[in-house]
Amino acid sequence: MPELLYIRNTNTIELAQLKNAESGALLDGAYTVRATIKSGGVNVSGDSWPVALTYAGANGRFVGRVSHQLVLTDGTEYDLIVEAFSVTDNVYGEWNDKVTAAVRGQN
Repeated sequence: MPELLYIRNTNTIELAQLKNAESGALLDGAYTVRATIKSGGVNVSGDSWPVALTYAGANGRFVGRVSHQLVLTDGTEYDLIVEAFSVTDNVYGEWNDKVTAAVRGQN
């Protein structure tokens, strides 16, 4: 997962090696993976949440993009929440990571 979100830039969220915790199998396109960025439990303005992460074809890799219009404050830490689930397999997983907003070129 990314550590930085660049202010006024389209940002890519890339996850690799996503696995089913029960079976250990790498996730594939049969799973839905999506991400939301929050501040204080509230969705950050500037995009439609959650953002879909698409299966990138191998090794449990999923990629998505968030808008350059996100309303972010330089140096502020945000919650990046990722969900992965399969209705067919009746499984759900959620991860919460911290990301920090930065102006490109100032870090």
